[in-house]
Amino acid sequence: MKNLIHGLLVSIIIASCVWAAEDAVPRKQRPTQPFMRQKLDYARGFLEGITLERYDAVTTNAVALRNMALNNFFLTMGNQEYRLAITNFQSRVDTLLEGAKQKNLEASTDAYTRVVRGCVECHRRFRMEQFKPEDK
Repeated sequence: MKNLIHGLLVSIIIASCVWAAEDAVPRKQRPTQPFMRQKLDYARGFLEGITLERYDAVTTNAVALRNMALNNFFLTMGNQEYRLAITNFQSRVDTLLEGAKQKNLEASTDAYTRVVRGCVECHRRFRMEQFKPEDK
């Protein structure tokens, strides 16, 4: 019984040291992370605009998000399915822009839902491709 307790304590101490060492070493940021964080900020911006019925904020953030898709460096992967996903995304954002232009809360909200659903579907589908280990 003493050996079992001693073994568990040693295991806990070793695990604690490993976790502490991992936390002490800064994680390497993937090159895509700042890009994707900016896209998320724009999505938050147009959600806030819809919520407050500030259609200028919806338009500003949606245009910025759409423009990011035009310069999307994931296109360098050459994946045709990804290109189709970007085209569909841009179409959804265009629908959101149209709802904001008309100052139509229901249309803007419906379009926002389609944009977000598209983001989730794309991330689920292409996540493995986006986060392949980097060549060293």
